Amino acid sequence: IVRPGLFAVALGLAWVISSQELRPSTAMLLHVFAAFCGMLMVLALFRRFRPAEYTTATPDFRNWKSWVSTSMPMGMTEGLRLMLSQMAILLLGFLATSKEIGFFRVAFATSAICLVPSSILNTVASPVYSRLYNAGDTKALQRVLGYVTVVMIAGVSLLSLPLIVAGPYLLTFAFSSAYTDANVA
Repeated sequence: IVRPGLFAVALGLAWVISSQELRPSTAMLLHVFAAFCGMLMVLALFRRFRPAEYTTATPDFRNWKSWVSTSMPMGMTEGLRLMLSQMAILLLGFLATSKEIGFFRVAFATSAICLVPSSILNTVASPVYSRLYNAGDTKALQRVLGYVTVVMIAGVSLLSLPLIVAGPYLLTFAFSSAYTDANVA
């Protein structure tokens, strides 16, 4: 939440301050800045809320093979997740032109933004669903599902509304005028 939020604020400030169209190199620099600020925030929170035992514990490096064998599947899983997130673009590389792939990427990115409320609500509400289901309280489960569905629809609608009303302008602002035609995607 912090990195995308800072990135959005930095883009907004760059747009207000600069009279020129935002270049990809500037956007990447702002993205790195947002990621760095997010990292500093995580480190500050970690230092503040870490358990007291953490500072006195001594790591045992004698069993490094155990660490490697444990971290290897996690690293491979993350690598595959990253690859899968870009798989559609990789496959489109064989079937479409670079311009069409760019339009797809822009459309995919904007649709992903609109799905953020659904992801957040599912993450937050899943334990509640599980608890109510295991307790056999189907009435409460139906009520919670109804509320969550209404909030999801409202959240997605609120995030989609600016794209529906001012899509070409927002796409030009966020991605440059070359991707304005992605509004119909």
